[in-house]
Amino acid sequence: MFRKKVLACLSIFLFLALWVWGTASAEVLIISHPNVKEKSLAKKEIKIIFLGKKVHWKDKSRIHAAIMVEGDLFEDFLLTYVNKTENQFTNYWRKMIFTGKGCPPKRFESSAELITFVTQTPGAIGFIKAGTAIKNVKVINVE
Repeated sequence: MFRKKVLACLSIFLFLALWVWGTASAEVLIISHPNVKEKSLAKKEIKIIFLGKKVHWKDKSRIHAAIMVEGDLFEDFLLTYVNKTENQFTNYWRKMIFTGKGCPPKRFESSAELITFVTQTPGAIGFIKAGTAIKNVKVINVE
């Protein structure tokens, strides 16, 4: 009896975890400056961009990553695309800065500020909440 309850609870937990993981990625929209040639990126590419391991686009132009530190959206982005918690991401970048191995993505408090940055910065890439009104940016499809 106890074993059946534990299995039932684990099944429910697993279902909810997968559901949350699946819906988190649907809320995040990856955007770039219109001059970025890439139309789509794999999740792995998004991860290495935001971890500073990929700093140039295929055409050799510089990548300028931008993040929005707006609560749940930031956490959803990190978990879905970077596979890190907010603390892990912050600690990763502290280490990278301390060792001189990179500069973290530019941080913004609002989607309007991030969109303005992406619009005005050739090579820029960022993320916003799906459904946000946007102009003069390219939406990047995620493979």
